[in-house]
Amino acid sequence: MPLSIKTRTASDLASALLLIFFLHSAIGSIAQHQTAVNVLAFYTPVNAPRHAIAWAISAWQFITAALLFFPVTRRYGLGASLGYFVALSVLAWLFPGDPAQFGGLLNHITRFQTQALALSGIAVSAAGIVLRYFSRIKKQTEIIAQ
Repeated sequence: MPLSIKTRTASDLASALLLIFFLHSAIGSIAQHQTAVNVLAFYTPVNAPRHAIAWAISAWQFITAALLFFPVTRRYGLGASLGYFVALSVLAWLFPGDPAQFGGLLNHITRFQTQALALSGIAVSAAGIVLRYFSRIKKQTEIIAQ
């Protein structure tokens, strides 16, 4: 008998994986706030609000984690996660040192690894959205049999 997993369960596993990532990154961003501000000094104009940008990144991570935690708001959490990883991918491509400001694991990996992580995050987020909200419609016989 083949091993099968329900699409909703697979989506919940993707959400849990993303939740762990975002909590870890948010805590790391707050713990290393000054490092993020220092990294932003290299990539932003002189008068840029670096502290506000660093706090906004941490807030985005915490809000995404909270949205992923609650089943009612999971759709928005997966969307915010997708946006986060797209932004991370673009920043890693354009500015090789910039993703260090995102905190957590991203402070300790190379540009190539950051790109791989961002593409994996995009894939997991998209899979979570597709599996949860765009799964195939049950056939009429399956509905009657239940």
